[in-house]
Amino acid sequence: MIISWKPAALATAGILISSGCATYERRPLNLESYAESYLSREVNTTTVREYATRLQGEDCPTAFDTSDGLSLGEAEAVALVFNPALRTRRAQANVPLVTARESGWWPDPNFQAEVLRIVNRGDESGFDFDGGSIDGLGLNGLETTTPRFRKQNKEYVDEPWIAGVGLSLTIPLSGRMALQQNLAWAEYNNAYRQIVIAEWELLDELTRTWIEWSEVDERLVLTYNHIEEVEHAAGIANKLATAGELRPIEARTIRFELERHRVALHSIESEAKKKRIRVLSLLGLSPDAKIELIPSMDSPLESLESCEAYWRDGLMRNHPRVRYARSLYE
Repeated sequence: MIISWKPAALATAGILISSGCATYERRPLNLESYAESYLSREVNTTTVREYATRLQGEDCPTAFDTSDGLSLGEAEAVALVFNPALRTRRAQANVPLVTARESGWWPDPNFQAEVLRIVNRGDESGFDFDGGSIDGLGLNGLETTTPRFRKQNKEYVDEPWIAGVGLSLTIPLSGRMALQQNLAWAEYNNAYRQIVIAEWELLDELTRTWIEWSEVDERLVLTYNHIEEVEHAAGIANKLATAGELRPIEARTIRFELERHRVALHSIESEAKKKRIRVLSLLGLSPDAKIELIPSMDSPLESLESCEAYWRDGLMRNHPRVRYARSLYE
């Protein structure tokens, strides 16, 4: 099939087709690069420091300094930046965001091109033999035309191919585009409020896990100190037993107590490691991250009791679940 186009029509069709086609750039999943950045991740970065400043607000500023270790308040900023589940939720929210930005447009014009071929073309024109005809009516002198071949015009299609193009454009007049745009932005706002709830839930889980790890770490320190005291007592008991001032069975009782605390120490050390790994996973850091965590039994909210604006605006007026309920209503 060969169709000839005029240059002007070809250029117009190319512009319409190119303007009506949506394109995208594919981004491959590079897990190797993520693994390298995950293992070598640093918490004292400009992004984390700026996030910590915005998180604390102007009313209750606190310096972000990890040189002496990472406190629970500082760990909140790290978790909100690097937590993998939260980063995934934020990336997924880009879908309704892009949808909202691209909503409200008029429908794209439809460019159509059709090619038809007529199968039944009819009979071709040809020449039939003409035997002549009488031109005059007189009896004495008959006149006839000269016998010849004469062309007969018959129904026949010379060009069997028919090409046609069309362009249709829909102009909305009912206001439906504006409603669709409002709905798209409301859906993005709903997704954004879900992210805020996920952030609060992450901070709550981080606080509980941090306090649990701090409690185990405190038991670990107390167990170390107690073992040192029992070891000192066992040494004295051995000397007294050697001198005959203490019965051997009483000295062995102290040694048994010492071994019992040493066995308990291994269990507490294992539990402390598991709690620490759980804290690091919430922070988005690898289990082998070289960072010192500062134990704390207090919630960061307790240090903000003097910040009335935080309690009034952050917890009462702008509670994330209340704002999420409002977005669902919209």
